[in-house]
Amino acid sequence: SKYRSRILSYIKKHPEFIRPQKWYDYIINELQKDLEDIPVTRANVSWGIRVPFASNQTIYVWYDALPNYISYLNFPENEARKFQDKYWTEAVHVVGKDILKFHAILWPAMLMSVGIPLPKTILVNGFFTVNGVKIGKSNQNVISPVDLAKKYGVDALRYAILTEFQIGNDGDFSYERLEGKYNGELADNFGNLLNRVIHLMNKKEMKINQISQVENSFKNKVDGFISKFDNHMSMFEIKEACDSVSELFSFGNKYLDDTKPWKSTDDEKDFKVLSNLYYLLSCGVEAFDCIIPSSAKIAKSALNSLQPIILFKKV
Repeated sequence: SKYRSRILSYIKKHPEFIRPQKWYDYIINELQKDLEDIPVTRANVSWGIRVPFASNQTIYVWYDALPNYISYLNFPENEARKFQDKYWTEAVHVVGKDILKFHAILWPAMLMSVGIPLPKTILVNGFFTVNGVKIGKSNQNVISPVDLAKKYGVDALRYAILTEFQIGNDGDFSYERLEGKYNGELADNFGNLLNRVIHLMNKKEMKINQISQVENSFKNKVDGFISKFDNHMSMFEIKEACDSVSELFSFGNKYLDDTKPWKSTDDEKDFKVLSNLYYLLSCGVEAFDCIIPSSAKIAKSALNSLQPIILFKKV
């Protein structure tokens, strides 16, 4: 309670401290209420770190757990490399909504009490359900990410989860939507466009050094999608960022279908079209590097070598 006003003032001055906005608003509302102090120890708890001078007391778990964010940075090998100076002020805590109050109220109070700066951001995520039902053994709906990764690949699973719901909200998982995203957004919209463009460049005997200046109007449209991606990522709006890249590839597919270079015999015109699409794919793959890194690396290699590739085999 002693630090309530200081925490409230800090968060208002640093709106990026809690993301997304709905959870920022939630904590602001909680801090405008009277806060109850939390004892540092618990009596007669059989587990936990015992208090040296009171054998019947153990440290309350959150006072024990939260400092580990700092403790790791100050392990001898990390302290020598100045990890705390290097990383702490840019630290992002990714937490579930059920433990937000501990991270956004108790933890700042603990840090303020010893004069340590607060981390940059607390990023709050929601919970998953499966077909609208809470995940649990009793419901027999536990998902095995290992099995899903074996079938679809790690990148496809990453993409499906990151695009399933907005950060901060609960999300519902279904195998049907996962397969739909895999086949529709990754295999068709992205992978097929990549393969078609490389195939057409080879058919036209177009080399990397023949890629011409991208047309300004086309470049501006592509850059607009990438700017949206960057803005969303800076706000941890990962679903919306992925949607921007997916929209970019949809734009590319439409452009390819409209221009139909496979029917043309005008090499100069076709080289311009394919140069535009090469730029589009290069930008999209670069953006996807932090979302589906392994697939992006393979796609970059394919673009550099102009080797056709089936990036995602349809299931």
